[in-house]
Amino acid sequence: MSTLGKQNKVGRPLMFQTPEDLEREIKKYFESVEPDEITLTGLCLAIGTNKQVLSDYQSRDGYSDIVDKAKLIVENS
Repeated sequence: MSTLGKQNKVGRPLMFQTPEDLEREIKKYFESVEPDEITLTGLCLAIGTNKQVLSDYQSRDGYSDIVDKAKLIVENS
């Protein structure tokens, strides 16, 4: 059986299957806390991930703008 042309899937499946899924969870966090209480750690805890995984999403097509904007909102608060 040839594996030519088949893509091996290695690692865990994505927690957020689409960029819209990630964006929806990030929005929930920002809407649930006061602006002066927003933190990157709080964001990661709220969406069920950690800073490294969030950075990994930042390097994925379709997700990078969402994560960039979220980090800017955190930085601005």
